[in-house]
Amino acid sequence: MKTILITAGGTSEPIDNIRSITNTGTGTLGSLIADRFARKKSVERVVYIHSSKAVLPRTQKAVLIEADSTLELQEAVRRSCAEYRPDAIIHSMAVSDYKTGAVVKAEDLIKIVLKIGGNVPQDELDKLTSEVIEERLKKASTAEELAKAYEYLPDEPKKAASGKAKQAESEALLKLAKKADLRDKYNKIPSSAGNPIILLEPTPKIIPELRQLAPEAIIVGFKLLDEVEHRELMDVAKRLMEKNDCDFVLANDYSTVKEGAAQHVGHLMSRDGSVESFTGKPAIADGIACAVEKIWKKEEQK
Repeated sequence: MKTILITAGGTSEPIDNIRSITNTGTGTLGSLIADRFARKKSVERVVYIHSSKAVLPRTQKAVLIEADSTLELQEAVRRSCAEYRPDAIIHSMAVSDYKTGAVVKAEDLIKIVLKIGGNVPQDELDKLTSEVIEERLKKASTAEELAKAYEYLPDEPKKAASGKAKQAESEALLKLAKKADLRDKYNKIPSSAGNPIILLEPTPKIIPELRQLAPEAIIVGFKLLDEVEHRELMDVAKRLMEKNDCDFVLANDYSTVKEGAAQHVGHLMSRDGSVESFTGKPAIADGIACAVEKIWKKEEQK
């Protein structure tokens, strides 16, 4: 008897106690995949790890596990792989790449950036006011651009900086920003904060862990891009497959996803590079299930 593990919905990363960063993942496709697998007599259970607002499967075979943040998802996947030893993992959940690292005032952020630059006297930093910062902020989209706007950090050293140096600078900025975080003891951004800036930091990646957690499982990864050429979408899907040792990758273009369930187009890539395309979420769910079941049949015939 088989066990399927499915992740579905979209993660939500808190900004403070009442606000969050989320995405458009609904869990609709995940729920259809769960119900499709559950129709097979050989499937004993479907472990369904989902966000709180995700669509749930109808099957009675489902073991429902709620996980909203990326860290909660990571913990749930690890526990489920250890407890249920899934025969297949369908990682369809839309996982956020970033979470809130710090929430700071614009003037505090620019002072931190300039301080990291190391060539601005403290008395000059103290002269920077919120009004001046706000004016410069209208013309810049990143902390580095803000710093360059003050002409304290020339372009050339920035361009010459190595990847490790840039990473160290980014980590230093976030570390200092956390010390200037606006959120109060109740983990809330006060209404007097003006125009706060949210600094993001990467979330842990779930898909690279799956092969180690379930060495024998058939793994289906998902890749979503928006309005790209088909070849680029396939190239990215192939890289995802190779990097994470997936058996299949379902590649989608968000331009079809947002048109509705009936117009959603999914391209299922196999290890050998072959691709099957399906239109409509029910067809995508059936295509994924059929691909996994074909591998099971081959294994049974050996």
